[in-house]
Amino acid sequence: MTAALDHETIIISVHWHVTCSAYMVLFGSLDELIMSSSCTSKTNDYYYQMRQKNNEAARNSRFKKKVAEIEISVQKRKLEVTYVQLKKEIKRIQIVKAS
Repeated sequence: MTAALDHETIIISVHWHVTCSAYMVLFGSLDELIMSSSCTSKTNDYYYQMRQKNNEAARNSRFKKKVAEIEISVQKRKLEVTYVQLKKEIKRIQIVKAS
């Protein structure tokens, strides 16, 4: 679990650096950047918004996959029943034809 936290910390750190660098390009001085504590909170907010969106998208994807699996299972069962009925019908026709 420590490795995951380290990896997550690195991602946040890199994202913070990129965001703050963009802030410096837009607004100029490093002093303004240091004075603005909102840069870090905005970065964290952005990161957690993205995580929330990704979690929701993953949840929706898993749900859609499960629905598709259920639909395929139902269709398979219907086809199996039809197959058995057709086999019986073929057997019946062969018996009638042989008589």
